[in-house]
Amino acid sequence: MLLAIDVGNTNTVFALHDGTEIVAEWRCRTERARTADEYFVWLQQLMANLGLKPQVRSVVISSVVPQVVFNLRVLSDRYFHTRPLVVGKPEVRLGPPPRVDPTTHVGADRLVNTVGAFDRYGGNLIVVDFGTATTFDVVGEDGAYEGGVIAPGVNRQSAISDTAVTSAALPVMKHWENSVSSSGKMRRSTTLMPRRRASSITVRRVMPSRKQSAVGVWIVSSLMKKMFAPVHSATRPCQSSIMASA
Repeated sequence: MLLAIDVGNTNTVFALHDGTEIVAEWRCRTERARTADEYFVWLQQLMANLGLKPQVRSVVISSVVPQVVFNLRVLSDRYFHTRPLVVGKPEVRLGPPPRVDPTTHVGADRLVNTVGAFDRYGGNLIVVDFGTATTFDVVGEDGAYEGGVIAPGVNRQSAISDTAVTSAALPVMKHWENSVSSSGKMRRSTTLMPRRRASSITVRRVMPSRKQSAVGVWIVSSLMKKMFAPVHSATRPCQSSIMASA
C-alpha cells in the first residue's frame, strides 16, 4: 500500500491507498516538534481501530512546513523501511515542469493540486484551495502549472499579517507606511505581509470538493463575475465550481 502524507500549515492528513482507492484517512494538527515515534504510535492505534494491518510499501510526502519533513522521513525509513518521495525534490517528477520564472519557488501543495486537478478534469482550469491561505492556481492544457495567486484564508480574522505568521513557507516583507503623529512629525509603521507574484489568468473551471466554505464560495463567485467572465464572453463559456479544503 501507499501511505500519502499531506502536511498543511494547520493540519496534516495521512491516507492509505491500495492502488485503486483510499482505504483510510486520518487527520492531526501540524506540530513541528512531533517525532517519528509519536507519528507511528498514533498511526498504529488508528489502523488497529479499523482492523487494518497494511503492508506499506511506499510513502509520498507533500509538505508546506519544511521543519516537519525530517521526522516524516525518519518515520518512513524506520518503521516502513522505504525511502519516501518528497514532492518538490528534483527526483520527483510530476509531469511538465512549472512555467514560472526559474527563481520562483512553487509550494508542494500547489503542485499536487495541479496534478490532481489535471488527472480528474484535464487542462485549462483553475484550482481554488481554501486552507490557511486561499490559493488560485492555473493548470495549463498539458497539465503544467502556469502560475497563480495567493491570498489570506477566508477564516482568518487578522487577514494578511496572520497568514504570513501561520504559513511556514510564506516569505514575508516589511511594508512601510508613512504617517503623521499628533505633534506633526513624520513616523513609520511596519506590517508583515506575504510576498507573492500574481499572474494574469484565464478561468475555465474550478475543482469541486465535498467541503465548501459559504464565505469562500461568495468571494470566488463574485471574483469570477467581475474579473473573469468578460474574458470568456467573446471566446468560450466558463465552466466553474468551487473547492474548499481544510
